[in-house]
Amino acid sequence: MTPLKVVFKVSGGFAPPPLPLHLDALLAYQRTRQHAKFKLAKDGFSVATLRSLGDNLALDKHEQDDEWCWKASAIMPVGPIEVSSRFFTQRRDQAAYSMRVARGDVQHGRHPINEKEGMRQCAPMKKDAYQIDTLRGVYRNLLGFYSIIKASAPISGNMELVAWCVGDKGTIESQLSDGMITHLGARRRVGHGRIEEVTVEEDESALENWRLRVRPWQMMDDDAPIQAAWRAPYWAAENRGQAFCPAGLI
Repeated sequence: MTPLKVVFKVSGGFAPPPLPLHLDALLAYQRTRQHAKFKLAKDGFSVATLRSLGDNLALDKHEQDDEWCWKASAIMPVGPIEVSSRFFTQRRDQAAYSMRVARGDVQHGRHPINEKEGMRQCAPMKKDAYQIDTLRGVYRNLLGFYSIIKASAPISGNMELVAWCVGDKGTIESQLSDGMITHLGARRRVGHGRIEEVTVEEDESALENWRLRVRPWQMMDDDAPIQAAWRAPYWAAENRGQAFCPAGLI
């Protein structure tokens, strides 16, 4: 295992997710996509089988007090940055959407349109049309905003994001360059966080900098207590617990 620095050059700015994005989460995602089809065909589908694909990574572990985490930091911007807000609107064409549901082109909720038990649609507005709620829930109309990070003075229009880890250089380079990971952060479908280049190089500072991540223990003076996961899948509620994160990452 080698101390490594991973640099991502991205275009379109970086829309940070609510919690830190970790390097090991990217590697677990790539490995899961790469092996899921073969593994699930062999062993059959189960949540445990699917999640186990992200457990065997080319990273070193830190073990302490009967817990562990990967020696892989969160991904963070490099150099002077500018933080701004992007506003957006979400409006649902209720009549067009309702007609598509009624025709069976779109399944609204969990149940098909012709199932009576458990149907989530409201009563018909008129023949072949169903009403949806645009005041609350996922179909609501709204005005919102999100944060976007860009380099203050980009040379090529791109910005750099960096992460540190202790792991196998060749394997990590291969995972990050096979084309399965194309963007970083949120709002990818509108062009933010598109990866243009990835470099992996040896860096002794990674022996300390991997700690710049969410962990189940306090390891730095500025660590803040949070409720979060410290291993993939980071979105799984059962993986969350009392954790600590450097204040600069939240």
